[in-house]
Amino acid sequence: TPPGPVRHLGNRSQQGLRARCACHPLPRAGGAVGRRPDDLGPADLPAVAGWFGHETRSRQAPVVRFPSAVVAERHERIEAHWQRLVHREQAAGLTRVTRAPDPGISVQVWRWATGADLEDVLGDSALTGGDFVRGIKQIADLCRQISVAYAGTALARQARGASDRLIRGVVAGE
Repeated sequence: TPPGPVRHLGNRSQQGLRARCACHPLPRAGGAVGRRPDDLGPADLPAVAGWFGHETRSRQAPVVRFPSAVVAERHERIEAHWQRLVHREQAAGLTRVTRAPDPGISVQVWRWATGADLEDVLGDSALTGGDFVRGIKQIADLCRQISVAYAGTALARQARGASDRLIRGVVAGE
């Protein structure tokens, strides 16, 4: 029997729909940062949240760099969760599985969240200004959603602060 939310479904089309809903970025991102975000710095949370919406455009995956040891550790944990999820989806007979979280924008998000200017953030990356602004807006929105979903918790306060820190300068249209 497939584990988790797929277990209670009868046919394959329902399984696919339910599995996709269970893999929506909000619960994945909220669980990834953890309900006790004490070890995440103010820029770490948005750097991690960005993995759930970002998709690297190049055909060859770039070398992934992490802006802090905590972010690197979270990547290991999230990668392990993702592998278990894909295994469960395949065991349930799904032909399209959840794509891997993409940490390719971590350094840029982290730099932006610490107050760096756009030129320093983009530096030597292949990321365009437009893609960066669009991505930051999506990450800020995800952080706001996490703050609502985890209302009254330290995670909610940190996610709201992260969202506020991201919306500035060119991202805010200033």
